[in-house]
Amino acid sequence: MIAPTNESSRRLLTLGKLSAGLAHELNNPLGVIQANVETMADYTGVLTDLVFRYREACLTMMAGGAVQPDAFADAERSFADNDLEFIAEDAPEMVRETLEGAGRAAELVAAMKDFARSEPSAAGPVDLNQTVESALLVVNNELKYHCTIERQLTPVPSVSMCRTHLHEALVTLFTATGRAIPDRGEISVATMSDGEAVVLTLRSSAPELDATEFGGLVGELGGRWDADSDAAGTTVRIHFPA
Repeated sequence: MIAPTNESSRRLLTLGKLSAGLAHELNNPLGVIQANVETMADYTGVLTDLVFRYREACLTMMAGGAVQPDAFADAERSFADNDLEFIAEDAPEMVRETLEGAGRAAELVAAMKDFARSEPSAAGPVDLNQTVESALLVVNNELKYHCTIERQLTPVPSVSMCRTHLHEALVTLFTATGRAIPDRGEISVATMSDGEAVVLTLRSSAPELDATEFGGLVGELGGRWDADSDAAGTTVRIHFPA
């Protein structure tokens, strides 16, 4: 058994603090999936019953050699009583919602696994925008009730670093920013390339930001950062070598 490193322990500690919110985020799509599957099970029973009623009517018609006026009456009553027209309209939407919920749950689980990885991934090309989205997903429950999040993620070159460490740095930054906003506020995340570096800019309405932990993580990644505050809030700029 491999003993956890200080880095993995640090990430697991952070994940523990976020666990209640993550459980809530995961419960939402799972609740949609469960409710829709239960309803679809009811729809399946109705449709199966109707198919057999029509089959019986067809067999009766064929046995008599002619169309029997009452042969389809029972099936038509079932069609009307169970509102098959509504089921035909609702079922595709429920399938769409279920697939969307399953996709959301899968994204969240992947983001959690990425953040809690016990062994850091090797340094290599990393998609900064994708990692930003993953980190925002992990901290979504921390932010969504009091922060409006705006994304301005433009196509940028890959950055060469450990993705696990980058993910941790962004989760730390986003969490610290959300907690520094006292009431309701705004967070804007933008990415761009200036030719020499890939730059992530985070603007928020936080009056000030404790970047002690976050700054150390950026340094470990080989990046540099600066921040300034004014009456509108705080701006953090991170420069990563492309």
